[in-house]
Amino acid sequence: MKLVTAHEMQAIDRAATSEYGIPTLILMENAGRAVAEAVRRHAPRARSVAILAGAGNNGGDGFVAARHLSRHLPVTVFLAAPREKLKGDALLNFRTLQAFPVSVREVCESNLTSELAALGRCDLLVDALFGTGLSGPLSPFHTHLIEGAQAAAIPILAVDIPSGLAADSGVPLGISFHARWTVTMGLPKVGMWAPSAAGFVGEMEVADIGFPPALLADESLPGHLIEPDLLGGILPPRPSQAHKGSSGTVLVLAGSLPYRGAANLAGMAALRSGAGLSRLGLARSLCLLNLDKPDELVQLPLPEEDSPVLAPVALEMALEAAAEARAVVLGPGLGQDPRTAAFVFAFLRSNQTATVLDADGLNIVASNPTILLETPAPLVLTPHPGEMGRLLAVSTQAIQEERINRCL
Repeated sequence: MKLVTAHEMQAIDRAATSEYGIPTLILMENAGRAVAEAVRRHAPRARSVAILAGAGNNGGDGFVAARHLSRHLPVTVFLAAPREKLKGDALLNFRTLQAFPVSVREVCESNLTSELAALGRCDLLVDALFGTGLSGPLSPFHTHLIEGAQAAAIPILAVDIPSGLAADSGVPLGISFHARWTVTMGLPKVGMWAPSAAGFVGEMEVADIGFPPALLADESLPGHLIEPDLLGGILPPRPSQAHKGSSGTVLVLAGSLPYRGAANLAGMAALRSGAGLSRLGLARSLCLLNLDKPDELVQLPLPEEDSPVLAPVALEMALEAAAEARAVVLGPGLGQDPRTAAFVFAFLRSNQTATVLDADGLNIVASNPTILLETPAPLVLTPHPGEMGRLLAVSTQAIQEERINRCL
């Protein structure tokens, strides 16, 4: 399944109408119906529903949901915007509510306390306040509104994305609803999968609201959600007569005296990922000290100088072992001794086997990132936020706040 940014989702919306002739009113109707169905599915015992709506299309989805839900239980729409700000499809669906048993209450700064009290007496809150277009910080009014509604301690179902959460980064724009469920339209948004969004999105489902499949599968959309079916298609079938030598060898160049366990962990991870043989390339004396090595791992003692670190003296043997492997892991627990740094740079310039560069391998490369353009081998980088910050010469906080964009 594709993952999209807010801009990409907006482009899909426009293309559905301009290229395929699908009226935006139909898309809103389908979205609101999907929300109503999710409410009845997730909260079948709810006796009353509050819908907190803004003036935009997200609010319009909420109005449609209110209409469908009103056939089954009492619904109150809390409109957090002046009626005169409603327009387009949202305005049409708001006017339609007049023909249905839906109570509408306007929320403003002067009546916020009383309206929040009324909202808190409902059994479920549908968050239709803001959609994916929100980009700037919330106003004081909306901040107090979300704080108060959240404090009501009733279950929340978010429409498309929890209000206050940035669709592209997954970072709250000051404050965001903590939804128990989120019904997102068409495709999931990239920010919803960021670690920072984990406590806000809750259980997510993707609603089919009638977008043409060709738009949702467009190859120009770069983001993908890794799912079991995708992984299953990548893994090659293993013949019944396969053995460790025919199932791929991984060379692990890792570990130092304080971090010898890192090599063992990486070696076992390679085996559990499907490698037939996992070889640990360690400084010779480190092999002798590696007494807790799992029996499944094979050690390759590499030449050393006067201490148990990987150094240029080990380069020739390491390159020979890499040439015999299907993949190399370079970096976990290596340390940053100057001799090890020299080894890492020389290895990357000469090695031609696909390599996963991790941990201290990345920390060493951060001093000269252009080396990544010089290596002839395919590289996979696996930085945590601190390592990514060192590679890009920015703070860890900057990475956490813009994880997706920093990696593109």
